[in-house]
Amino acid sequence: MVRQANRGSSLLLFATAFAIAGCYTGPSVNGTFSRSYTVSGPVRLELSNASGEVDITEGAAGTVSIHAEVRSSGLGFENPQKRLDDIVSDPPVEQRGDTIRVGKDLSRMRNVSISYKIQVPHDTEVDANVASGSEDIRDLRGPVKVRSASGS
Repeated sequence: MVRQANRGSSLLLFATAFAIAGCYTGPSVNGTFSRSYTVSGPVRLELSNASGEVDITEGAAGTVSIHAEVRSSGLGFENPQKRLDDIVSDPPVEQRGDTIRVGKDLSRMRNVSISYKIQVPHDTEVDANVASGSEDIRDLRGPVKVRSASGS
């Protein structure tokens, strides 16, 4: 009987250690990406960001420039470096005509924070939605529509 109890305790200890290792929060990793898009007419910028700061300012006419700083952290069995590499190599940004969509696929953004610095033409229409982070939008004619759950 004692032998069975010891085996059960060892198995419980092993399972607990395995579960705790799976819940390990690893270090975060950082990376960047930059993109530039040529536009010819009135520009519309649609931005969705789960976490991170957004800074949108006036830039050169006919160009939308995006620089992003990405931070990925690990939780459990996730690999933050792989997630970072995936986002940096295939950023959540797309152009359709004179509409630029940033944050097109938020399902990939789990445990990821992206801070954007975006320069757009003066007459750009902005529609920004940030769940957590500050938004600084200036020197644009607009219209500008912003929403935020948490941040300034």
